This record gives sequence, structure tokens and C-alpha cells, in this order.
Amino acid sequence: MDFSKGKIDIFYVVFRIYTRRYNITETSSM
Repeated sequence: MDFSKGKIDIFYVVFRIYTRRYNITETSSM
């Protein structure tokens, strides 16, 4: 998982924001 470190970083941020806006209670654990 070193061939797309930057891509994963952006994807992770977007995913976190999306899940937070979609399910704040579900992301509360994270």
C-alpha cells in the first residue's frame, strides 16, 4: 500500500467527512 499513499490520504479524508455528515453517531466510535 505504498503505490497510492497520496490517493488513499485524500480518499480517507473524503470518506471520513462523508460518513460524519451522513452518520455522525456511527462515526462517533471512530
